[in-house]
Amino acid sequence: LLWLLTGLVVFVLAVWRSLLGWAANTVGIAYPPSALFVLASFFILVVLLHYSTVISRLSEQNTALAQRLALLEHELEQTRSRG
Repeated sequence: LLWLLTGLVVFVLAVWRSLLGWAANTVGIAYPPSALFVLASFFILVVLLHYSTVISRLSEQNTALAQRLALLEHELEQTRSRG
């Protein structure tokens, strides 16, 4: 969804030149296509940061899952050796 939103915003600004010119003037950028590039770069940075946090969370969950599996295998092995 973030990639679609990024593409949609960049597309709207590329097509609607007056909005791009207004946004560039508001931020203080003299050349509106440069503002489009800066905005696209910002959105890409936000998407990459989001993916970084998601990957970090998944890595932590994967570690916890591997630890739980090791504990269960150890318990299963102990149960088999007893009985």
